[in-house]
Amino acid sequence: MFDPADPIIEARTNTWSLATDDGERTALSVAEVIGAFEDCASALRSRWRMKAAEIRLEHRTGTSDRK
Repeated sequence: MFDPADPIIEARTNTWSLATDDGERTALSVAEVIGAFEDCASALRSRWRMKAAEIRLEHRTGTSDRK
């Protein structure tokens, strides 16, 4: 099991804890849920672009920091 309190493990496994309690879930509006989804999608796109650029650079230079 991953530890949501340990951001390094969470980042390595690319797994996030996405949980709310019942009260918070019922308090969210459709607009808030859509906004959160769009924010998450934007963050993922940014991470993918950064990783793709890193891989392209590694390919060009023949170096890799990946383990």
